[in-house]
Amino acid sequence: MQMITGLGSASLMTVIRETENSLKELEALQKFIPYAPCTTSYGVGWKGLEAVRYRNSSTSVEFTLPPVSYHCLGLISRPPEKLHLRYEGVKLETPSPAGSIAVVPAGSHQVLLQQGRKDALLIYLEPSLVARVAAESFELDPRRTVVPPLYGLNVPELRASMLGVDAELRAGSEGGSLLVESLANVLAVHLIRHITGPRRLKASADGVLPRHKLRRVIEYIMEISEAIRRWREWRPSSISAPFISRGSSRQPPGWRRTSM
Repeated sequence: MQMITGLGSASLMTVIRETENSLKELEALQKFIPYAPCTTSYGVGWKGLEAVRYRNSSTSVEFTLPPVSYHCLGLISRPPEKLHLRYEGVKLETPSPAGSIAVVPAGSHQVLLQQGRKDALLIYLEPSLVARVAAESFELDPRRTVVPPLYGLNVPELRASMLGVDAELRAGSEGGSLLVESLANVLAVHLIRHITGPRRLKASADGVLPRHKLRRVIEYIMEISEAIRRWREWRPSSISAPFISRGSSRQPPGWRRTSM
């Protein structure tokens, strides 16, 4: 039996190298931060995102962060007493409230000056995942899907997803990689929804149903057809369906009686 190698194996090795390089990139970023994280997901094997939690009591620190290839989502659990922050068109002179979210697009420089204790969760989301979700779930051109710089967001759905990642970061239980991969997709969906705003799916110009709606219609028709087939197999030949007694205890397979 001949083993076929080639593009599949090469692609896998490319993904492995890119993952290793991304982790090295984030680990190198830590050298620019004057305090150590209390928890990280580095080396755990998560897909789609990495997470870091900081809890520091520095009196006053100032530092500059170089750009990285991830989108960074920051959830502020406890803001510092004072904060000066600049990145990609954002310039802040006061801390945002607890529970607010900041979004730093990939490739952004950051300059921070903070004073007082700070508690924050940083989630580094892979741009390729955001682009894939934008194309598959929102029918957007991934080449034109831009993640803007945002700060002080109050988006409950996005915050809940980030807290889910934080809970898994703290627990470190088995199956965490699969759970976090799902949360990464959820984060991307809520982020894109916030960026694009409320939108309805466009109707097809030629009257053809979109593929996902067509699939639901076909599934519904198949369910009804199966129910009719079971009814015909169950129904006594001498009794017609409309005249079956309401008190009858016999029911066709797969059917449930409902009270009116």
